Amino acid sequence: MKLVKQNIESKDQTGSVTLIPEEPEDMWHIYNLIQNKDIVRASTVRRVVKETSDGSNQSSRVLTKLTIRVTSTDFDSGSSHLRVSGQIAEANDFAGLGSFHTLDLELSRQFALEKPSWDAIAIETLRTALDATSRASLWAVLMREGYANICLVTEFQTVIRQRVEVPLPKKRGGGRDGGYDSAMLRFHRTLLQTLLRHLDLTTEPRPPLLIASPGFAAQNFLAYIKTAAASAPASASSATDPNSDAIPVSGKVLNSYIPSIHLAHSNNASPSSIPSLISSPALKKALDTTRSAGDAAALDKLHKHLRDDDNRAWYGAVPIFKAFAQGVIAHGSVLLVSDRLFRASEVAERKRWVVLVEGCREQGAECRVVSSAHEVGRRLEALGGVAAILAWGVDGLDQEEEDME
Repeated sequence: MKLVKQNIESKDQTGSVTLIPEEPEDMWHIYNLIQNKDIVRASTVRRVVKETSDGSNQSSRVLTKLTIRVTSTDFDSGSSHLRVSGQIAEANDFAGLGSFHTLDLELSRQFALEKPSWDAIAIETLRTALDATSRASLWAVLMREGYANICLVTEFQTVIRQRVEVPLPKKRGGGRDGGYDSAMLRFHRTLLQTLLRHLDLTTEPRPPLLIASPGFAAQNFLAYIKTAAASAPASASSATDPNSDAIPVSGKVLNSYIPSIHLAHSNNASPSSIPSLISSPALKKALDTTRSAGDAAALDKLHKHLRDDDNRAWYGAVPIFKAFAQGVIAHGSVLLVSDRLFRASEVAERKRWVVLVEGCREQGAECRVVSSAHEVGRRLEALGGVAAILAWGVDGLDQEEEDME
């Protein structure tokens, strides 16, 4: 994300920023930055209808810059497409005050965002978006024989980029006749060609690759990669024929990437296995996915306390706000909050969660805002979007419903 201009008043935290999103991950940060009632200004194409001299209507599309007051946002994580809808806040020759319009925010296109108040979470999100070190990513292949999910795992999202599936004939009599071996070869070939079209191995640093599966599917695929690297020509191929052994990178490039490939055992081929894999001690250092691995480790620790039933782990809004009021989310505690809660349409509801995070930090707790687009965030959502490991055990936090406002 490129910061073009920043004008935020230190006294009342009002003001605006002008940004240019440069990577798909930037669109996710923008989605978390923009709230209802914010002001967004960007170039757009608007359909204009004018009456001609003979009384008929003539429609045309014009490029103009519009300023809207946000009423809703829509984000597609797969395509990183963000649409922002709202009412026109500043009239011009093509749009009247109060009419509705939807802006499409796109990569490499400048826009301005103005907020009535830049609270602590918004400032933190902005800083994270501008921090180039937070863009490190991991590619993962979750597979079984004949089936694989190719996933991009960033610090904030897990996105299935492509699914590869090749029908395999059944093994007969414990052997591999009936075309099984040739079908497996076709599956490995298709999977490698597809994976290499997503991976960019021409730039440094190269993202690590995790291959995980039940049984020996991951080991067999790595063996195929090594064989393909050894037999590939020195120059890259542009061939797209799935029946061809050609790969879209040179053998030298692929062979140099092999040390960045890590194997792991998973119970299935689902992306839901990723958090437990990247938080394991054996892979954590090698993969260096600091934020997502830290979130996964904290959530695993929370579940351990739940199993131990020591009253240190609690989840859900009511118990967490009670614990905060009692001062037990303090030094030695961990608070996990889904970023979805900060996208509340009501300003008062968002402020409630901002106060919780700021207050817990002041009490010395570690506060982790977990991305709801990541597998760890989806696990947290199953607990109501908020959970905490308390400094010490407290009983009865869930016994009574109280007004937490």
